[in-house]
Amino acid sequence: MQRLIRLSLFSILLGILSVGVGFAQKPTVFVSGSIKPSDVRIFQKDTIYIIDRDYVVGGTLLIEPGTTIHFNPNGRLIDSTGGRIIADGFAKATYNQSPDGINPVVNYEPLGYASFDYFFYGAVDQYNDNATTARTVSIETKKDPTVNTDKYNYIFHVLLDKSTRKIVNLQDPNAYSKYRNSSSGNYVVVSYEQAMMFKTARLNNDPENFDPNVKTLPWKRIGGNNVNNVNITPEPINFIGKPAGNYSREWGHIIVLPGSRAAFFRNVNFEDIRKDTTVDRQNIYHQDGAPYAAINNRINKLTNGSGGAITTFSSRTWLIDVNFRNNMARNRGGALSILQTPQEFAFLAGGNTANSLGYYSNTKNPYLTNKDGSPSTLNTNTVIKIDNIDESTAEPLSDVNRQAFDDARVAVLLGRMRRMNFENNYVQLAKVEVVNQGGQTKTYDNTDVPATYPYSNGNYAQGGAIYIAGVNEYKDRLIEVGLGVNNSIMIDNKEVFFPEQDFFKAIGNEARNFQQSLSSEGARGGAIYVGKYTSLIVSGEFTNNQTKAKYFDNPDSYGENVHLYSQGGAIFCENTTGRLQVRGAPSRETF
Repeated sequence: MQRLIRLSLFSILLGILSVGVGFAQKPTVFVSGSIKPSDVRIFQKDTIYIIDRDYVVGGTLLIEPGTTIHFNPNGRLIDSTGGRIIADGFAKATYNQSPDGINPVVNYEPLGYASFDYFFYGAVDQYNDNATTARTVSIETKKDPTVNTDKYNYIFHVLLDKSTRKIVNLQDPNAYSKYRNSSSGNYVVVSYEQAMMFKTARLNNDPENFDPNVKTLPWKRIGGNNVNNVNITPEPINFIGKPAGNYSREWGHIIVLPGSRAAFFRNVNFEDIRKDTTVDRQNIYHQDGAPYAAINNRINKLTNGSGGAITTFSSRTWLIDVNFRNNMARNRGGALSILQTPQEFAFLAGGNTANSLGYYSNTKNPYLTNKDGSPSTLNTNTVIKIDNIDESTAEPLSDVNRQAFDDARVAVLLGRMRRMNFENNYVQLAKVEVVNQGGQTKTYDNTDVPATYPYSNGNYAQGGAIYIAGVNEYKDRLIEVGLGVNNSIMIDNKEVFFPEQDFFKAIGNEARNFQQSLSSEGARGGAIYVGKYTSLIVSGEFTNNQTKAKYFDNPDSYGENVHLYSQGGAIFCENTTGRLQVRGAPSRETF
């Protein structure tokens, strides 16, 4: 019996060690700096990426399904004007070693498996990704209807430079005809799936001098032991916050700036990310002049302590089949802040005005209606048409000029945010203590004493999961949006239904304010805070969301208005010409 116990313990220990070794063998890469507008960076699932300072995407960042990205303290991922982040956990591409029975070593001598003719075998063009013909690389990703096929270049496609075997940015989306055919020159348009497989197969290496094996052997990842492991397979992408010991105060944040070319997140998890007020103090924009000084000041105020995982100002934001878990912000939006661009960008309008751009029809999203089912009167001639990505018509604005009008609330209106789940996210305005214990620094929120008043960044805790709002300067740009109700969209005057029904879940989210001053604004919106000039239609599951204002629990001490310090356990809607509609259950068939 004793021997059996010893053997069992040894087996358990061996199992633990093997797991540890397996994790340790996965290479780790620290990431900071920037991606230039001409460049493409590809994150692969075989590597763990750690963002430990600002990482600014001015070009294109492609993230393979199954990849994990950690945020160290003070790390931020910034999708800049004209930049693209494509993180599609549903991407799928399959490698066929011998399409139509070919032998690349014989058929494409001398480069063999590294030949471009072999790579593009059977690939007609990028509008034909799901062709049934035999292909070396079969693309099987289900495309989202909110991106028109005519705009794939603009949102998804990149270039393969055959002369350098390098994936580079497609900066001119209108140059598709120039680069369409794989034999038309050094540059070829490729999908993001092809680009990722090109990298996983190590075809970016020089087959003549650096890595001759890529000529004679079927494609393999580094360390791979079978021909299929280069496949791009659907798997969630994970953004995870990681404190560095007890002294860390905030770790991780994603900012999608006005004029971003695309921030496409699908089948993605955002977990354990903490957004406080100590990082957003440096300039986002480095141009000189008073207008940019004003922009930097305003953007910093709007992002500081806001949007635990993501703060977005861009209509080009997709959040589809995403999970936000255990994220924290100090003041607004424990997981997500959806904001309108501030007025300071007006000088970038490029001569455009709201009247010249026109407005989205109030029937654009058929599920945004008045109570009687008629099209939303709040969206009548109020929402400026800042992009046509789901339409075949030309884009009305360049990325630079769109900054003047950009509005992440429009992404919600256009059905780009759907099938979202928020669990245990929170906003917490509490006293931050920094103490020395045993020679080590410890930073923590002390909820046993009142928080500082006044607090420099604002005396409120709003939206345990989501904060969504416009700005005072654009009172005329009222907008009504929906969560959990986005099941179709009008595209080129035809209603197009999304492949899966929308849903919205908010479970265990909280807004907590530990201030004690009667001038505090308290805690509002345990799950959602609907702010200025914004209306919301919502259908979904709300469970165990709440607001807390601990030091106002006793009405005998603070008077009959004590309830004003803790409002909207699930949803709080600000009274600025807005309305709130809560509709049915998530499984409803009709309204």
